[in-house]
Amino acid sequence: MRLTRLVGSTTAVIAVVLLTACGPGENGEESGSIPPGVRDAVLSSADPSEPLFREEYYRRLNEIMVECMGAAGFEYVPYTPPRPSLRPFDLSEEDFRRMYGFGMSTLIDRPPPEEPEDPNRAIVEQLDEAARDAYAEADIQCRLRVFDELGPSPDPGGQVVPAYYSELESQAIELMRADPRVEQARAEARACMAGRGYGQFDGDEIVGYFADLAAPFAQAFHAQRAALEAQGRDVTGLRVEDVLSPDQMSELREIQQAEIAAAVAQWECNKDYVELQHRLIDEYLEQLVRQES
Repeated sequence: MRLTRLVGSTTAVIAVVLLTACGPGENGEESGSIPPGVRDAVLSSADPSEPLFREEYYRRLNEIMVECMGAAGFEYVPYTPPRPSLRPFDLSEEDFRRMYGFGMSTLIDRPPPEEPEDPNRAIVEQLDEAARDAYAEADIQCRLRVFDELGPSPDPGGQVVPAYYSELESQAIELMRADPRVEQARAEARACMAGRGYGQFDGDEIVGYFADLAAPFAQAFHAQRAALEAQGRDVTGLRVEDVLSPDQMSELREIQQAEIAAAVAQWECNKDYVELQHRLIDEYLEQLVRQES
């Protein structure tokens, strides 16, 4: 089994971000059993990263949401979000780091990618306050049904997750943290970082360090960009070298090179550690689900 989770970074202990709600059972009553759909998804050998798996998941999700929201008196437009990636670069994390580091100082002049908008947002915006509250409650309950029937989403992020599953995830994470293999891998990762000259940083401190270094240059760029736009200038494609001084650019280039080197080191030193965390969480979660089933 390979579940998809939201991971803070390659150095941080895995942080699973979930929206919790009531457990299985009608009217939010707790049940001691795992729904068959969840059990089958957790114990399945299918790879959620496979495009056909994801396509089928969202096909079934949309069927459930259309029927469920319709029963609650609301329209629901089928929607499949874009596949998570390092858009607009379409790179693996390793390749992204080798080209852009953490993206702090290297992507100052790159606008955030435009995401296609969920058409259901337009439906919500047309509702009055009371109807929006009712829609939100119906949406939560329908997404809980989606989870119970289909199991975890193939994409990371804010899926509505029942309390019973959130508790299982928390137990699996605690078991992972207590596993001696994790502490050993963490020690090896820290030693590797220290050996490359980054021993003063713990976890994601190194990302914040380069974010702080990049901040003055980002502020200067965006201030200049806003000023030019206010003058009626076309700022499409404006780059940092178009507005920053040669001295600023020289300093920024040094920071960019240092950031890329640090990001590559972090990736190379921590990838085995992170992969181990993922694998152990999956293994412990399987064990817990089998015990509950």
